[in-house]
Amino acid sequence: MKASRYNLILDLNDNVSLFFNFFTLSLVALKPPEARLGRKILADPGKITKEKGAKKLRKIFTDHGFLVAEGADERQFLKLQNAQARAQSDSLSLTIVPTLACNFRCRYCYQSQAPESMTADVEEAIVRYVEDNLTAKKSLHVTWFGGEPLLRMDIIERLSSRLQELCGSHSTQYGASIITNGYLLEDGVPERLARCGVIDAQVTVDGPAEIHDRRRPLTGGEPTFKKILANLSRAVAHLKIQVRMNVDDENRDRIPDLLDVLEAEGLKERVGFYLGHTYPYTNVCQDVASLCLKDEDFSLLELENALEMTQRGFISYPTPRGKSVFCMAERPQAYAVRPGGGLVKCWNDVANPEAEVGHLIRPETEKMRENAGRWRGRDVFEHDCRDCLALPICMGGCPYLHHLTGRPHCLDWKYHPEECLVFYYYLRKVQQETEIIREFWDGLESIPKQEPPDRLKRPPDPHRPNAKRRTKENDK
Repeated sequence: MKASRYNLILDLNDNVSLFFNFFTLSLVALKPPEARLGRKILADPGKITKEKGAKKLRKIFTDHGFLVAEGADERQFLKLQNAQARAQSDSLSLTIVPTLACNFRCRYCYQSQAPESMTADVEEAIVRYVEDNLTAKKSLHVTWFGGEPLLRMDIIERLSSRLQELCGSHSTQYGASIITNGYLLEDGVPERLARCGVIDAQVTVDGPAEIHDRRRPLTGGEPTFKKILANLSRAVAHLKIQVRMNVDDENRDRIPDLLDVLEAEGLKERVGFYLGHTYPYTNVCQDVASLCLKDEDFSLLELENALEMTQRGFISYPTPRGKSVFCMAERPQAYAVRPGGGLVKCWNDVANPEAEVGHLIRPETEKMRENAGRWRGRDVFEHDCRDCLALPICMGGCPYLHHLTGRPHCLDWKYHPEECLVFYYYLRKVQQETEIIREFWDGLESIPKQEPPDRLKRPPDPHRPNAKRRTKENDK
């Protein structure tokens, strides 16, 4: 056996050492004597020690991936997983942009404003594409995006009906989500979306009213916060809602204020909440570049927010997850469909015809082939990521930003591994305590309810209406 290349060990002040493996996501907490023994075993796995507890600890380390076979190549296994995911053909994923028009004028928006909406020809082309590619597919997932997709609810309903019908005829699982500013998520719309197979919605709220309304007004400058909040309170009955707060130097200090608002509105345990990193993705939003946080700063802010959310009882916080690719842009048969029928690989390019990698109506061009090759060409195992501890949960970070800047954009575990590990340990302890409490109450509820013997029955309360007056006879 040999030690995994993805082990992280951290000693805490409360006489506990944490052993974490990024490949298996296993976490083991050991007291000092066991921790010293654990370090010995991992430092020299071939040496057999007869110290008390060594056999048991070695088995734990082997079962949970801290020790691997001498000939095992974990990095090569990740590379194989990555290659398989980039060639996977059993699922189809489409981000459909029914319109590039938007009723908001967000100051940091990276899309050029355009009134372009999807034509009937493109709708038919989408249905044909799905029909031609659905054979042997386990699932089809659609994300509705824009612009503001709810401006063309008619297109969403027409296409959803036909795509659901196709999936039904192929015994293929259908699911959908929507990215919306939430202003049009009013009475009746969540129910209509649910009938369209939409399960969840992401809605951006950039802080309390005075901050949000300055950053995300209507096209005429009118405020939007109050209506969005009212819409969310109704929509949670029909959709899973994720509230995203796009953060930069202007509003980073107002995160707790927005959490206060969500809690006051009764949404703390009904919506997810996470931070988005404001970034100058395109030339359209370069004027906000000076406000954007560095990756390291944003990662630490994410961690601080996750801790506060946990302590306050909010329902969502980031936890590490294994990845084979970073996002849909690196998977085959995963495209964003522009209103005119052009196919791009990333949401950031839905307003950019120069980024098309294919087209549903027009013939493929040399430029499209070059663009497609650029997405296929990234290999995270050929640069610094190959030796990174966090590679199994990151897989090189955002490919769009990698192409844009020439460097990987890493997750918080890369910049602040020890702080992230301490939070993860804290989170697991909270989850365990919650589960113990839940099991306790489930156990109580499972006890058969029996009528107590007369001698243990509660005596009547003389202060309650119709209660019998206590007498010596009753006492007997």
